[in-house]
Amino acid sequence: CKDGHAKSLLSSSQQANPTILNHKDYLHFADCHVELRPFSSDISLSLVTCVKNEEKNVQNIMKHYRTFFDSIIFVDNGSTDRTKHFAEKGGAIVLEAASIKDDFSKLRNIGLSEIKTKWVMQFDADETIDDLHQITRLLDDPYADSFSVNIKTIDTLTHAIRLFKN
Repeated sequence: CKDGHAKSLLSSSQQANPTILNHKDYLHFADCHVELRPFSSDISLSLVTCVKNEEKNVQNIMKHYRTFFDSIIFVDNGSTDRTKHFAEKGGAIVLEAASIKDDFSKLRNIGLSEIKTKWVMQFDADETIDDLHQITRLLDDPYADSFSVNIKTIDTLTHAIRLFKN
């Protein structure tokens, strides 16, 4: 972050070595700011994304969201670029599914079958979450099973159910 604001919110040991952040810290570095994960530590959330030759988008996901989710699972449908390398380097789980052709629901279900967390978010590699604050407020609702959230691509904003209980 250019303005140093993010660094000022970290303890001196975290500033020296950001890799020491633990599960309860969940700092989010997207958009040049840092926030403690504002929902309860007993709430768990995973991301599932299907990918094929998405190395740039995978790098973006790992950069902006890896501390927000308890786990990130990429279902790789036969990438020939460095998608798998960047996903694993960032700490994500990569499931190989190159043999599945033209069936997005099967790919997604492979990823969903591996989820161990209470909540799951699913979005495409080229999409971004419009408002992380919205999501963090929603997860504490004891009566909810799913949520419709704002998802952005380069040129569109959609509202869809992408966050649901496992």
